[in-house]
Amino acid sequence: TCFSTSLVFSQEVKTGNVTEDKTPVKNTFENTMLVNSQSVETLRKNTLQFDIQHRFGRIDQGFKAGNNFDLLGILGVANIRVGLDYALSNKLTIGLGTTKNKYLYDLNWKYKIFEQTKSNSMPVTVVYFGNTTINTLSGKDVKFVNKLSYFHQLLIARKFTKKLSLQLGPCISHFNLVDTIGGKDVRHLNFGLQFGGRFNVSPMGSILFEVHQPITVSDFGNNKVTLPTYGLGYEIATRGHVFQIFITNATSIINQFDMVENTNNLFKGEFQLGFNIARRWRF
Repeated sequence: TCFSTSLVFSQEVKTGNVTEDKTPVKNTFENTMLVNSQSVETLRKNTLQFDIQHRFGRIDQGFKAGNNFDLLGILGVANIRVGLDYALSNKLTIGLGTTKNKYLYDLNWKYKIFEQTKSNSMPVTVVYFGNTTINTLSGKDVKFVNKLSYFHQLLIARKFTKKLSLQLGPCISHFNLVDTIGGKDVRHLNFGLQFGGRFNVSPMGSILFEVHQPITVSDFGNNKVTLPTYGLGYEIATRGHVFQIFITNATSIINQFDMVENTNNLFKGEFQLGFNIARRWRF
């Protein structure tokens, strides 16, 4: 069973002898999250969503000499975020969340600017997503303003067929305070580009994929630089619930930290299992 994340209405406009259907395309994606990134989906007005995003420990750690086998990272050091999102309208959603690593607290928002229509008078859906995050583990002597970071992304997606949807997302992040000790070259302002998609394989199941390519690359020393993040997984969607399980080399969960601080190399086995769960209630 599929559920719609946008208000459906029918509006027809006659252009000459042609009737133009302005009805929005439904369910470009089933969830507001893709893998690590947001999707163009927004919640319907007065909907509350509870999110759990979990990343297990890296799969390769349990195979290294001197380390205990940690069941493919399941028993390893994990990261988790829990959050709540609420739709003030069919276009605007706001949310709050907290993440284990670095004790992060985030305020986020998402606004649907355009919706793809069945007539292709609007060929894509365009959504703006942003967040402000505070790093409460950065120390008591650090000024409040210097604990803040920001993320902004323009998400552009098209549902090509009933099975295939693709999304492109240029993004920008800013950290008020960065670590440049020891010759590190870490930037305050960072740019990146996300690409992802969904291919439906059953009434409730879809394959998900995602790539985030950093444009700004930071050097953290010890041969550690910003690397692309990848995600590949499977999604099960029912009425009111979405469950996603995947592999990814991104561990931070919060977008700007994954975008800038990821140094895991997927092709060297530096990745982990993860899952996202979303539960919705409409009032």
